Amino acid sequence: MYYFICRPSMCGILTGIYDAWDFALRIKNPAGAKLADTSRKADPEGSAGNAGHDLLRLVVDGGFRFCDYSKFIDVLPNEAKAEMVSNGIAQKLGDELHDVCLTAMQSSAKDRVDTLYRFLLYAFGVGQQAIEHTERPEVQRLRAYYQSVRREGALLYGFPGFIRHVTPLGEIYVARIRPKNDVLDFLVLHFVNQRPQDTFLIYDERRCTYVLHIPGLPLQRGCQKIFPGSASERTQLPDPMETILTLVDRATAAPPDGAANIALHLLRGA
Repeated sequence: MYYFICRPSMCGILTGIYDAWDFALRIKNPAGAKLADTSRKADPEGSAGNAGHDLLRLVVDGGFRFCDYSKFIDVLPNEAKAEMVSNGIAQKLGDELHDVCLTAMQSSAKDRVDTLYRFLLYAFGVGQQAIEHTERPEVQRLRAYYQSVRREGALLYGFPGFIRHVTPLGEIYVARIRPKNDVLDFLVLHFVNQRPQDTFLIYDERRCTYVLHIPGLPLQRGCQKIFPGSASERTQLPDPMETILTLVDRATAAPPDGAANIALHLLRGA
């Protein structure tokens, strides 16, 4: 058994699917040329009966158990590969199912990546109606993960978590959340629509990730410890507002090109 160890980011997950699929096809046809994109890689005729897919599992970093008879393949995130997978899902299954698949990957479930992989193996063969075939375990799990993320994100829409700070750079609203699922991107887009005129930062304390919104600039997503989680960290970390002001100043002084820091599925149509 081969285990593909994926980073928990959207780019890491989609890269893992790309590499695993390519690996499975190479097991079946070692002499075959590398396929150019997921549209060809996901050929249902080619994957049918391919034992290569049964010889591998995809797991999120840390979400697996060691086995002496397993081989581990560390997946390094690659934006080009991730984009191919994202586009392949949208082209073959449509934008709605594309949203279901990638939203489900924001779940905290340890088997979410392998679930998506098994679902795509099936869905690329039968089409969009695959999501209605709830007798299949991979379909059941994918739907459950999607619903869990959507439900938690919707519950956070009305949370009174923003605290207003008056700073030399103007008013900044800061919110701290600790969700079970990774709903940060999902949540931020809601508040971009609700509060487009405000500068705000939403911080996920569980994952130490944040998204910063500044009117007129691309959203800034990053991973950084801002708020201390223990008494010892209070003496080690700078004042949280100093860190936030630095992030705002940096974003304002040198805004990045485009919005490359936001999850791939949230950029579709942007």
